[in-house]
Amino acid sequence: MYCRICDATPTSAFRWSYVLDNSLLDPEDEAMKRLRIGRTFYRAIVDTVRHRTALKSGQLYQCPFCDQFWCLYADFLHRLSDDQASLIHRWNSEPQPVSDAIRTTLSVIGGIASSRWDPGSGVDQIVVPARVLLASTLEVETTRVFVSKAPPILDSSGPVILGSEVSEVRESELALPLNVRNACANAPEAAMGFRPTCVCDLDGTNYILDGSQLFFEKNGLRGRDIRIAGKENLTEDLEVVSFDETRITSVYFDWFEGCLELTGGQILDTAIRPWWRFW
Repeated sequence: MYCRICDATPTSAFRWSYVLDNSLLDPEDEAMKRLRIGRTFYRAIVDTVRHRTALKSGQLYQCPFCDQFWCLYADFLHRLSDDQASLIHRWNSEPQPVSDAIRTTLSVIGGIASSRWDPGSGVDQIVVPARVLLASTLEVETTRVFVSKAPPILDSSGPVILGSEVSEVRESELALPLNVRNACANAPEAAMGFRPTCVCDLDGTNYILDGSQLFFEKNGLRGRDIRIAGKENLTEDLEVVSFDETRITSVYFDWFEGCLELTGGQILDTAIRPWWRFW
């Protein structure tokens, strides 16, 4: 059923304070004209949705006309799919603790801490690539383990589950070494949306990884076989290798005191994403 409020714009997330900023209403500011047009749709959503409950982190809202759920976190209002809404209800009502055994394994693998939604709000998640064994005895080779303050609202091509469904975490042979992941995460933008990192395998063959990467698999090569190559090896003729995101399962554990020790000091340089504040 079409909702004149929630479906008037195809957006999946927008900045809450931006919508409420009356300085954008200046009729003489032609440069803001397009933003003001979009802002009217967002303002209708903000004025209509009703607060339902406080979450571990963030707030849950719902549209009174179509029952669409929205989650407010770090100044962004996110539209939730039915699966996301169900997952958030479970996440909010059940603890997702990291056991001592899982904590030890995550520390060995090493993660990167970052601010997922707003660089100005401080670090709110750690991401670790791993292989996990689920309570159902199913083993997942490529898993993105989050130790996170944020609700499980990440847009993901693969499955998203909660830490309570995990019985064991192990190292994955497909996971890239921590220093390679850190280089990818902090790579500067060379062109619109293109942030290349030059890497090589044990035989010295060079490849390009674009943006933040966690896993690698190509022609029998695995993540553990990949090393950082010098910037002088970065040429246009190199093959860009990406990993199929649909193969990655995301797992959410709760943030805990001292969890930054899992990173070994590897924190994403959010200065490379200044456009977030305009989104």
